[in-house]
Amino acid sequence: MRKLFTFCTALLVAVGLFAYNPGEVITLDLANPTKPTSFTFNEKNYWTETYNDSDYFYWESQVFRLSHIIDSTSWGGTYYDGFTVSKNADSSRQTNWVANQWGCMAGGGIATENEAHEVTVSAAVPYVIGFWNSFSPSKTLDVLFNDGKTYEALGMYVCNHPWMYYVQADSAALSSMSNGDKVKLIAHGVDTCNNETTTEFVLSEFKDGALVQETAWQWFDLSSLGEVKEIYFTMESWDVGAWGINTPTYFCMDKLKVRVPQSSNLKMVGSEVLKVFCHRDCIEVVGASQPIELYTIQGVRLLSTTENRIATSHLPSGVYIVKSGNQSVKIVK
Repeated sequence: MRKLFTFCTALLVAVGLFAYNPGEVITLDLANPTKPTSFTFNEKNYWTETYNDSDYFYWESQVFRLSHIIDSTSWGGTYYDGFTVSKNADSSRQTNWVANQWGCMAGGGIATENEAHEVTVSAAVPYVIGFWNSFSPSKTLDVLFNDGKTYEALGMYVCNHPWMYYVQADSAALSSMSNGDKVKLIAHGVDTCNNETTTEFVLSEFKDGALVQETAWQWFDLSSLGEVKEIYFTMESWDVGAWGINTPTYFCMDKLKVRVPQSSNLKMVGSEVLKVFCHRDCIEVVGASQPIELYTIQGVRLLSTTENRIATSHLPSGVYIVKSGNQSVKIVK
């Protein structure tokens, strides 16, 4: 049996392997996208390619890749699910929301911000509208990173979309609300081991006999999600019927921020054939031709599996052996 005993050593250590410097904050910049190379807007001031289901399954800017028409069809140019871009500053009530679903209660995108998250707003600055399709089996509102790396989630600004705001404020809705009824935006962070962490932002809440809804840009802290390979969003509402959520599942967002990790969690040990990538809460085995076995250093077999990802969060610190066929690798947790 060929044995290779070595400690996990950092695979990504050089600053040059990052598109950005370790510790650098990256803010979603709608003025400099890469796919498309620029956003153009129609007479209603929303992105002209919003219903383009041939070229824009997603759109990109910097390291961000945002889902756009995740279910691959706009139904003849009448529908999108995911994220689109708007410069429509209208915050008024509409009689035809389908035709006028492009506004923002804050009255435009964020022109300036400071460390205290105080912002100024401009009708000339674009922002993002998110629509969550609660019936889709896909992750409708999905943010991935186009370089395949992980980033520390920091936060973004959120405000209400007019459609949801006015539907909530209608007398029929108000008359059926009880204290504690809420509409929430939920952010899900997915790490390299496919573990999920969530945090939420309350868009509206009925309390003490009154409806409270955000009309200004508010900071949504995402830092509790940690270092992630993906962030996706869902929504919850107090108003649910036989066909799901009755509340319009729209929200507005701006200035999504992530930070480049100071050092990568990814470590690799192995041979020419069998390689083990040591993530924070799991190991990923590459090159295994037979079932993978995990042993303690004393030779006690802990498991045998054909899955190439093995959770390690439950294991105490120590030395372990990963074996496949006549190959074995020693790892240290």
